[in-house]
Amino acid sequence: LPQARFYNLEYLLRFLGVPLISHHRALDDSKSAANLLQQIIFAFRRLPQDTQMKISHLLAASNLSFKELFKPGSAPASLSAQAQPPVLKDSTDAAVGRQGSLFGEKPGRKSSFATHVDRSQLERIFSAPGNFLVNLPLVLSNFATVENLMVEVVSRNLEVALALDTREIFNQALACAGEAWVVLDEPENYFCPVRFDEFLSRKKFSDAEAGFLTKILVWLSTKKEGEELSSLPLTGPDYGLREMVCGNFSICASHKKNCSLASALSYFTSQARVLTTHKAWLRYAANNLNSKFQRLIFWNALALEKTAEELQTQSLTLKSARASVAALFDPASASGVLAGIPSLKKNLFEKLLNQLDLIFGLWSMNFSDEYFGKGQRVADAELRDGENFLKMASSIGNLVAAYGDVLNATFGGRYAAENAETARLLKNMEEQKNFFEEFFLKPKPENLYWFDFFDSKLKLKKRSKIVSLASLQAEARGFLGNFSTPSVRAYFGRLLNLQDPEEVEINFSKPNLEVWLPQDFPRPNAPRASSVTAEFLKKILPRLSGRTLVLFNSQAALEAAYSEFTGGELKRRLLAQNLSGHRWKNLEVFQKNPNSIWLATSQNFIRLTEPLPEISQLILVRIPYETLGVFESCYDPDSAFGEVVMPRTLLRLDKLWRGFILSGETVGDNKKLIFLDSRVTENFNEEILSALSSQFSVKFFEFGPEDEKKFIE
Repeated sequence: LPQARFYNLEYLLRFLGVPLISHHRALDDSKSAANLLQQIIFAFRRLPQDTQMKISHLLAASNLSFKELFKPGSAPASLSAQAQPPVLKDSTDAAVGRQGSLFGEKPGRKSSFATHVDRSQLERIFSAPGNFLVNLPLVLSNFATVENLMVEVVSRNLEVALALDTREIFNQALACAGEAWVVLDEPENYFCPVRFDEFLSRKKFSDAEAGFLTKILVWLSTKKEGEELSSLPLTGPDYGLREMVCGNFSICASHKKNCSLASALSYFTSQARVLTTHKAWLRYAANNLNSKFQRLIFWNALALEKTAEELQTQSLTLKSARASVAALFDPASASGVLAGIPSLKKNLFEKLLNQLDLIFGLWSMNFSDEYFGKGQRVADAELRDGENFLKMASSIGNLVAAYGDVLNATFGGRYAAENAETARLLKNMEEQKNFFEEFFLKPKPENLYWFDFFDSKLKLKKRSKIVSLASLQAEARGFLGNFSTPSVRAYFGRLLNLQDPEEVEINFSKPNLEVWLPQDFPRPNAPRASSVTAEFLKKILPRLSGRTLVLFNSQAALEAAYSEFTGGELKRRLLAQNLSGHRWKNLEVFQKNPNSIWLATSQNFIRLTEPLPEISQLILVRIPYETLGVFESCYDPDSAFGEVVMPRTLLRLDKLWRGFILSGETVGDNKKLIFLDSRVTENFNEEILSALSSQFSVKFFEFGPEDEKKFIE
C-alpha cells in the first residue's frame, strides 16, 4: 500500500474501505488485523504478474516471517472490489486531517503584479550586468510576480535559471511552466530506474530493504504517468533507503536512458530556461564547479542564505552512521552491496558497528541535558580541555581505527568500488571517518563544531564559520528580496561576495499602514515591564475591532500574559498558542470569528504555511531580535550586532509584516501595527522604522500606557 500515509490499523482499514468494529477491543482488533492481512494479499494478487514475481523473489531473499504468504496468483473475482481505496473522511485523513486543509486552497490575491508595476521595469532585471539586487516590494512577494517573471523570460527568449524558495511556489510554477522550461528538482525527488535495478539485483536483503523495495515495486505498477518519487509517502527508515534509488547528480549524469534526472540535465545544453529550487541549484552547482549559466535569478535571498547554511552543515547521528555501514554490509541480516563477496572480512563491519554503539552510548552517559544547557553546546577549547572530553579521546581513536580497517580491507581487495553505488557508499564511509577524526581529534580553525542533544538523542554537527555561495557561477546573478536598508544590503553583499552590486528598484503603489509607537513604557528588562504590558493589553484588546494578532518572543511570556485575562467577553475572544487547543484548531476558530484575538510567538507565526484570514491589527509585544546561539563565536563581538543581528532581525520582521499585510484575499490597507517595545524608537533601531517607510505609506502615532482610548478616536 505505497500511497498509505500511515500504517495504524484504523487508517489502513479505512484506506481499504473495510469497516472497523469495536476498535481497541482485543478480539475485534485481532479479527480486523486478520481481515486487513487478507485484503493486502488480495491487493497483491491484483498486481501485474511480473510485479508479483519480483516481489515474491524479493521477499524470499529476506528474513521477513510473512514472506510465504505472498506467492503469485490471482485474486478471487468476488473479493476484488473489497480493497478499493475509499474517499477518506476528514477525521481520518492525515491522522485527524491535514489540519491546513480545513481552510481549503489559499485564496488568490486580488492585488497582482500588473496592477502595481509597469512591465517595462522588468527590463532592468533582464539586462543588468554582473551582480544585482532587486529590492522586491512586500506586496509583490507572491506567486503572481513569479508568474509574470516566467512569462517575460519566455517572451524575450532569454537564457535564465530561475530558482524558487519554497515547495509551494515551485509547484505553482510547474503548473504553468509547460514545455518552455527545463525543470530541475532536488535529486531525491527523482526516481532512477538504473539505480533501482542495481539495488533489486542483490542476492540478500535486510527486512527494511525488502519492505522498501516492495513499496517501490507496487508504486511503479500503480503510479500515474509523469509521477516522480516525491509523490510517494515515506516513513522513517524509507528516507535513508531512498538514497539507493533516487537521483544523484554524480551518478545519474552518466546514465543514457530511463533516468528522469539524466534527461533533465541533458536538456541544459539545448534548452536555456531552467526552473529550479534553491536547494537543487546549490547542489547542482557544487557537483558542476565549471558550469556557468548566462543569468541566474534567485527568488527570496533570505531563503537562499538559509538553504546554503543547511547544505553546508554536516550532521552525524548514531542512526545515520550505522545505516551507512549496514548499506555496505549488515552482519545482522548478511545483506548489503558487498554481501555476496566471500573474501570480505565481515567481522570488521561488526567491530565498527560495536564501536559506534560504544561511542554514542558513552557520550549520552557522560553528558547530561544539564551539561548541554539548552540542547546545544559548542565544542570549544573549554569543552575539549574538560575531563569528560579527554576520557573519550582513546575511544575516538579506536573508532577511527575501526573505520580505517574496513576501508583498507574494502579498497584493498579485488571487489573495491565495483560500481557507482559501491563507490558512493565507500566515499560516505570515508567522509564519516574524516568527520569523527576532525570533530574530536583534529579540529580546523575555520570550522565550528557543536553537539545537539535533544530528547537524549545526540547529534554531531559542523559547519564552516563563513557560509559561501562561491559555486553559483553565472555571467549575471540577480537576487530578489528585501534590501530596503543599508545594513541588509551590506549583509547580503558580504554573504554573496558581491562587489558594488547594482541595486534595482521597482516602483509600486504602497499600501497605507498605521504604525503606533510606545512612549513612557518600561524597557523589556525593567522590573515592571511584564505587568505594564499585560495591563495595557487588557485595556486595549476589547477596544479593537476585527482580528488581532499579538506576538510574543517566548511561550513563557505568552502564558504569563494569558493568565492575566480572567474571563468575560475578552477571554471568549482569545486564542492562545499551546493553551487553547492545537494550532489547526486555533486557526480554524481564528478564521470563523472576525473579532478573534490570537496570542502566538513570533517564531511560530513565521513558520505558518496555512493561508490566513484578514488580520486588522498586529501587536508586537517585543522586537524579535535574532539570536546567534551556537554561531556566536563565528562573529566579531564588537560588530556582530550591527553586521549580523540587526539585518537578520529586519529580515525576520519583514516576514512578520508580509504575513500580516497579505492576510485575507486582498492586500490590506489601513491596518494597524502596534509596538509595545519601547526600544523601537531608540537610535539603534532606526532602520526598523525606515524599513517600514520603504514598504508602506506610513502614518506614525504615539501612545502611552494610559492612552488606550486613542485607538478608537
